[in-house]
Amino acid sequence: MISAMLKTELRRFFATPLAWVIIAVSQLILAWAFFSELEYYENIQAQLAAKETPLGVTSLVVIPALLNGLNIIMLMTPLLTMRSIAEEWQSRRLDMLLASPLTAGQLLVSKYLAVLVVLGLFWLIVLLQVMTLQLATALDLGRVLLLWTAGVFVISTFVAAGLWLSSLARHPLIAAITTYGLLILLRFVGQHDDGSLLHWFSITPHLQAAQLGLFSSTDLVYFLMVIGLFLILGWTQLLKLRHTQERWSARFSIILILICLVLSWPVLKQHEFTYDLSANRNNTLSAPSQELMQTLDKPLSFTVYINDSNAVLKKQILQLLNRFKRERPQIAIS
Repeated sequence: MISAMLKTELRRFFATPLAWVIIAVSQLILAWAFFSELEYYENIQAQLAAKETPLGVTSLVVIPALLNGLNIIMLMTPLLTMRSIAEEWQSRRLDMLLASPLTAGQLLVSKYLAVLVVLGLFWLIVLLQVMTLQLATALDLGRVLLLWTAGVFVISTFVAAGLWLSSLARHPLIAAITTYGLLILLRFVGQHDDGSLLHWFSITPHLQAAQLGLFSSTDLVYFLMVIGLFLILGWTQLLKLRHTQERWSARFSIILILICLVLSWPVLKQHEFTYDLSANRNNTLSAPSQELMQTLDKPLSFTVYINDSNAVLKKQILQLLNRFKRERPQIAIS
C-alpha cells in the first residue's frame, strides 16, 4: 500500500511544473553561490599559502556549499509539504484518502517519503557538484560525506516538521508560512546559547561536529528523536481527522518522546561517543598527548581570557580545547 501511494505521490509531484521549477531555480542559485565561493578561494589561495594555514578547499568551498544547499532546501521544503496534506484538504481529496483502506501511518509515511525523494534528488546533485573538485584537488572525503549524511537527517527533520504543520492547516499558504517560521526557529534560534535548552533543540549546533569531520552519537540521537516527534505529531493529527481511538496512544508517544528529549540533554553529553573521520584526524589528540592525559590523576581545568566580540578566535580555541575534553570529559573549560 505504501509503495503504491508513494508512486502516486511522485507522479503528482513530477507531473506538474512545480517540482521541476523549484529544483531548477534552487540549483541555479546553488551553482552561483558555489562558483562565488570557488572564485573567492582562488583569490586568497596565495595568502593562505603564505600564512601556512590548515584551511583548504574543503573548509572554504565544499563545506559552505553543502551548508548553502541545506539553506536552500529549507526554503524548498514548505513549498512541497504544503501540497502534501493542506492542498488535499482544499481539493477535498483528503476525505477520500482518509476513507480508503490506507491507515493514517501508511498515508503519512508515503507522503513523507515522496517529499524526501524530491529533496533527496536535489541533495544528491549538490554532492555530485562539490565532488567534481576531487578531479582537481584532494578533498577531505570523511568530512564531506559525514556532513552530507548529516544533511540527510536535517532534511528528514524539515520534511517531518512540514508535514505536521501541513496536517494542521486547511490552506496551503498557511501551511507554508507556518513551516517557514518553525524551520527558521529550528535552524537559528539558540545556536549561540551554549549549554541552554534552546541550544539543544536547535539544529545548527548538531551540525558543527559533522562540519569538522567528527561523528557524534549525541547528534544522531537528537535527529532520530526530533524526526520521530514530528512524525508522531502528524500521525496523531491524521488519526484525529479519522476520529479513531488510536490517537490516545499516539499522544502518549508524543509525551514520551518530549520527556526523552528533555532528559537526554545532559545525559547524552556525559556519555557521548565520537569518532574522528577527518583525513588527518584533526579532531583527535596525538598518541603522546593521549598517553599524557591518561597519567593525570587530578582534575584539570582551562581558563580562557578572550573578548566576546572576537567570536572566530573564541571558536578556534574551544575547538582546540574540546580535543582534550573528548579524551577526559571531566575537564572544565571556563
